[in-house]
Amino acid sequence: VYVPDLNSTENTNGIRDVVQAVQAGFIGAASLFKRIDGIEGSYVKELMEDPEISMLRAVINDNLAHHEALGAEFRDKYMQYEYLWSTDLTKLFAEFLQDAYIIENEEEDLDGDGIIEEDEIISRRFLDLNKFDEQIQHFRGVQSEIQDLRHSTDIGYLRINSQPIKQALSTWITKWVYLFTQYLHDHVHNKLHSLQKFIDTVQNGLDLEVDKDDKDGLMSVMTHIRDVRKRMDETHTMFAPLRDTVALLKTHGISFEGTEVADMPLLDWI
Repeated sequence: VYVPDLNSTENTNGIRDVVQAVQAGFIGAASLFKRIDGIEGSYVKELMEDPEISMLRAVINDNLAHHEALGAEFRDKYMQYEYLWSTDLTKLFAEFLQDAYIIENEEEDLDGDGIIEEDEIISRRFLDLNKFDEQIQHFRGVQSEIQDLRHSTDIGYLRINSQPIKQALSTWITKWVYLFTQYLHDHVHNKLHSLQKFIDTVQNGLDLEVDKDDKDGLMSVMTHIRDVRKRMDETHTMFAPLRDTVALLKTHGISFEGTEVADMPLLDWI
């Protein structure tokens, strides 16, 4: 939306309204003079019907219409980015996440009987970093496009200040990029935080002294040992994807410096 509007407005404060008001002011000046031919009234009617004045008014109106069309064409250059502010970010990102994981099924003979049961088929999900990278690069590209647009543009008698819309678009682009990069950042942090909680739980459970007649205590210890065994492969395979995620974020200027997990720098974990 132009400020002021290029067309007429309800509040009559558009550029066309201003120009028409100036024209009306010139024509209205004729009402200040009495006719000298003895007829009551003024010369307003004659001015309104004068062929030369009518032609000049038509030229002005055509010029207004021409610049309104040019203004609309210029505005369309920015309207191509309308999706940045009109799209529901939360909904779109939720839809993106539905296809943003790679699922791998692995068979593990947990009970050692040589037979793979249905509950021994383990599905593991890994982020498809290529899809995240594509989206981040796309919006970085859009950001560059917007930055390259001129701050000020002259169209005929119009000088258009594009800085406000550029700043607004830049803010929206930042929100889009943040949506993807922050999810990856949180993913790495949450994975390591979950691992630390698991380690703490197991260590606390194994530190308990168990009497020889304490069946419940013994079962608790055996459960922790089982949980460690079940999680070993998952733990071993999680670090490479996390390192890849950290590397991807680094290429996009996102750092983990200062981020800690269990009082230890996050980068020391991986």
